Amino acid sequence: MTQKQAKWLKLILLISFFMFIYVLLVSLFFSGYPIISIFKYFSYCFPFVTIIYGIICTSKKIDWLDQLYCIFTILMIGSLLSIPFSFAYYSSKNWFAGLTNQSNMFGILSAIYIAIVLTKLMKKKSKFLYFNLITTIYMAWISNSRTGMFSIVVFLVIYIIYEITLKMNLKLFFLILISIFVIVITPLSDIIESSISAFLFKGSDTTEIISFDNINNIFSSREGQKYTFLEKYEKNKMFGTGFQVPLNEGNRDWSLNFSTIVEPGNLLYATIGDIGLTGFFIFSILYLVIFIAKLDIKKILLFIAPFTISFGEMVFFSTNNIAIILYALFGIYLSNEMEC
Repeated sequence: MTQKQAKWLKLILLISFFMFIYVLLVSLFFSGYPIISIFKYFSYCFPFVTIIYGIICTSKKIDWLDQLYCIFTILMIGSLLSIPFSFAYYSSKNWFAGLTNQSNMFGILSAIYIAIVLTKLMKKKSKFLYFNLITTIYMAWISNSRTGMFSIVVFLVIYIIYEITLKMNLKLFFLILISIFVIVITPLSDIIESSISAFLFKGSDTTEIISFDNINNIFSSREGQKYTFLEKYEKNKMFGTGFQVPLNEGNRDWSLNFSTIVEPGNLLYATIGDIGLTGFFIFSILYLVIFIAKLDIKKILLFIAPFTISFGEMVFFSTNNIAIILYALFGIYLSNEMEC
């Protein structure tokens, strides 16, 4: 670990500790489930800090980006080979899940993998990387994971901007122009529009064209999470009502009951609704410090990926799910393993 890294890491640890004290006090004073709230925040904070610390300290000996890439490549190649088989599809709508247990999970993991592949492409071009990129985008598309595809589109736009503006990749620029021209002047435009519409509306039989009039239908499944967030937000705007716990007005349950389940919907709802505007401010400062600590454009996708994914599927704090992979991305972003 370099001296510069050590200074930034100390600041990250300090803010993380301050954030933990803040959540502890909010839980004790304002939450209906104080013990559960404290425990859940600790179960996020401790793995987050230790994973980042561990990756930074070992990054000179272990190429963590390459390790993640190898593991995910095995998953994606295995999933690609599973396309002809029925076990690779989820629900009656036959959404592709590959070797995972659910199509949305596959979409999220595909997005993480695309972020890793594009990060490697920013350093060194490879035909195998391009093959993995194209096949994974296709598999994410047939998984019908809107979160996964939205994240992938964001990553691709950032990568294209990087290639054109910073690396002056004129071949890519003209390829994109020609592709747009071909789509616009041929019947492909109608096919693409109908395909996107079917994808956004989760394969329904609708023939509607996407517009402001029907855009709310796309997010209709999240209305319940929206109203839950607004209820919690109105209850205590400044400090929230407890981390990852439901409202319990008029009661205080001091037990550690793991059956209390909440579905905040996305990262914004989870932070503002749970820990209030004050907590959201501290949380934002923490990740702003992480971003500033490195400012490496070649690894920017590793920093962005956890947020884009968690705005569609709230896995950011799910340490019993894939959250530890997201924390690993932050650790790799902060490490020196890719420096030339």
